[in-house]
This record gives sequence, C-alpha cells and structure tokens, in this order.
Amino acid sequence: HHKYVYGAFGEHPDDALLHRGIGIFRTRDTVLDFVLPRDVGVEVEHDGPVMRVTYHTPAGVVSHRLRYDESMQRLGISIPLHEDHLIKSVADYPAVWHLFEHMQVVPNHERFSRWAETEIGEDGVPVAAHFHGASPMQQIQRDLIDATAFFIHYKDHQRELRELAARMEPLFERILEICCASPAPVVNWGSNFDDMLTYPPYFAREIQPWIRRASAALADAGKILMCHTDGENRGLMELIRDSGMHVAESICPAPMTQVGLAEYYREWAGKLTLFGGVPSTLLLPETSEAAFDAYVDELFRAIAPGSRFVVGIADQVPPNAVFARLRRLGQRIAEEGRLPLEAGGFRPAMPPPAQVAAPSARGAADDEERFYEVQDDVHAGDHLAIRQRVLALVEDGVPAQEILERGLIAAMDEIGQAFASGEAFIPEVLLSARAMNEAVDALGPHLATGAERHRGRVLVGTVAGDVHDIGK
Repeated sequence: HHKYVYGAFGEHPDDALLHRGIGIFRTRDTVLDFVLPRDVGVEVEHDGPVMRVTYHTPAGVVSHRLRYDESMQRLGISIPLHEDHLIKSVADYPAVWHLFEHMQVVPNHERFSRWAETEIGEDGVPVAAHFHGASPMQQIQRDLIDATAFFIHYKDHQRELRELAARMEPLFERILEICCASPAPVVNWGSNFDDMLTYPPYFAREIQPWIRRASAALADAGKILMCHTDGENRGLMELIRDSGMHVAESICPAPMTQVGLAEYYREWAGKLTLFGGVPSTLLLPETSEAAFDAYVDELFRAIAPGSRFVVGIADQVPPNAVFARLRRLGQRIAEEGRLPLEAGGFRPAMPPPAQVAAPSARGAADDEERFYEVQDDVHAGDHLAIRQRVLALVEDGVPAQEILERGLIAAMDEIGQAFASGEAFIPEVLLSARAMNEAVDALGPHLATGAERHRGRVLVGTVAGDVHDIGK
C-alpha cells in the first residue's frame, strides 16, 4: 500500500497529513504516534488548497506550507507538496532543535493491527511505516529543508545540522524499539535514495550505518526491514547491496532509470530480496501493447532463476494505467512464474544509454593564468572570494564577457562533464553554481554595457514535487 490521502476528492488533507511538513504521517500503517512537546503551540491556516502550519516554540516560531489541489489529485499525487519548508534559514534551527528534542514517540499497535486484519487480511503482508528517512540526516534532507538548500546548509551550517541530527537520534532509537516490539512483520526503513541526492559518499556516511543498525535489530526480533528504493541507483548499487536491508522495494529499472532489471538481479539477489521490477510507464496508454508484452517476455529471463524476487509496479500504479495490462501481468506470473525460471539474456526494448565523454583537461593551451584562479574558485564553490576576483579582473581591463566565457563557463563545463561521468556529485555542482551566480551578479553591470545583442532564451523544466519525484 502507498496510500496516504483518505479524505474526499478536493478536500484539505485531514489530521493524518497535518504534520507532513515535519515528516510525520498519522496513517493506519503506523505502529506508533508522535507526540509534540507540550510547550509547542500549533496554528493551522487554510487558503484554498494551501495549508500553512506554524509551530510556536519557546525557542522561536517556524512554519511550513503545503499544497494539495485537484490538479495534483488528477495526476495521482497522493502526498501534499511542500511549498516551503520548516527550515528556511540558519535562524530557524533553535526552534526546530526544541521541537524534535522534546518530541515523544509512543506505540499504537492497536490501530495497525486493526488495519492489517480488516484491510489487508490474507491478501498481503502489512508493512509498518514511520519517518521516511532512514536516518536523522536523511529525514532532515527529505522533509525539513528544500532539496537544493540542504546541500548549501550541509556545507555552510554543518554544526547546526549535526546538532539537529543529534537531537533527533533518540526519536529514531525509540522508533526502532517500538517497531521491534510491534505486531508488524515488515518495517519500511528509509525511502527515495538517489545517486545524485543521496550521492555515494553521503549515503555511506549518513544513511548506510542506520540501515545496518535497524536491520540487525529487526532481524533479532524476527522481522524484515524493507527500504523503498525507487530512485536512480546506478551509483549506489554496491552500497545498497551491502547495507543490510532485507528487501529493496519498488526497484525501478530501465527505461525509467539507468539500471536494467538483469543487472539489479545479478548484483543484489545474493544478499537481499528484490521487490518491483515493472516500470510504471509500461502501464500507460502511451506505451504500446507490443512494448509491454516484450518487456514481460524478457522479465522472466532477466530474473532467472527467480528466487528472492517479488514482482511489483515501480513506483506505483499510475492513475491512468491500462488496467487490462495489470490483469495480464498477473495471469502471466501465475502461469509462467514457476521456479526455477528459464535463464536468458534480458534485452529491454530501449536504446542503450548514451556514452558520456570523459572530462577534458582544464583550459586550452592559450588560456592565461588569470582565468585559472576564477576557475579554481568555481571548482571550490568559493562564493566569497570569486566576487572580488572577477571585479579585480574587470579593473585590470579584462572584458566581462571574456571572464564569463573563459573563466566561469569553462569551469562549469568541466564540472558538468565530471558530474555526468560520476566523478562529481550534486553538492559540488550546487556550490559551484552558487559561486558562479555570485560572479555573474558582480559582472552583470559590465556585461549589460556591452554591445552584445540578446541571443535567445533557455527553458529549463523540472517536476513540481519533493525528493520522491526528483528520483525519476
């Protein structure tokens, strides 16, 4: 089940989603409740499809704003969208420290058991949920700070972030204790990993240790730990495989991500159970019947011999799915899914991924030393030094356009190539972009005085959503 919104179409989110902005869901698949501190007041304001929740703490006031409108519901979006997050600046940390340090977690096994018996019954295995982050730091990243701003805070405000993570640690310890003693046979522990947003060094440092700790404790309690691994996992294959998780749920293979199903099975099946494997795009009317059937034909060969694999739709069934395909998939699994499956090469109906060119050596032979320092500032993400650096070049008579092209753009080209090849990760790109923005802002008046005419417009598109959406 991935169901969060229980109200009628077009209504505001109910109490189950009131505290979604701080990562708390009061839904039937939870075995616990979060109790806010007694000295924290909660103020809720509605403006059409927008809800603002404000927390008045002894250490300050913080708020978040959520949107859940009819257009989102028609698209099948089941969780309200963050319009702004709880932590907007470093000044918000004291209030957030207080909120999470004095928050409590208490068991609520009865609600979960009632849901499991009446709604799931013998038709499936009930899975318990809690925070969607696998660790305090990932929880902060997922729900408390804008996805881009997080990496700026991770560089500039490490002390404040570490302090918040430390104050959230007892909550995670208590959650694990409650889950181990709960009636839930399976516990979801962490969601939405992605090799850009939870890039490999970050995953190894901030996420993997908690998955290992939780999986060991849950295994000792006779339970299964499952992670929602629906993102781009190309750079995380070994880290996820060796994390200790028992089930990697909602694996989303090519063509929606870079990793093919055969590779997933080959790399992971020896250490964990895979759940998913059927990209949700295959259920859309835009995908031909022939392409759907070809994928299912090859699926059985890709996961041979078939042990430790549960077929599922990744990430979820879209609202405009062709349901006849779901029925046909179920029929074929029932008829052809006897173990061991027949081995064979998996050949998805898609072109191979484009080859990325290796990064070029920095600078052409005729580059002058004066541009190297600008490039170094961009590479280092030094937004403080670069402004004075480019202004000094302007004072020395270097044209602003030349500084832009031979210093700033040249450096960003190298960073882009390193990012594409997996040698650089999104924090470096964002910090470099911040430095470049600072430099361009300084150069702006000098660029505007040039005779260069307007040369066009660039349109950049992205998803309207949270970390969950960005993975695909």
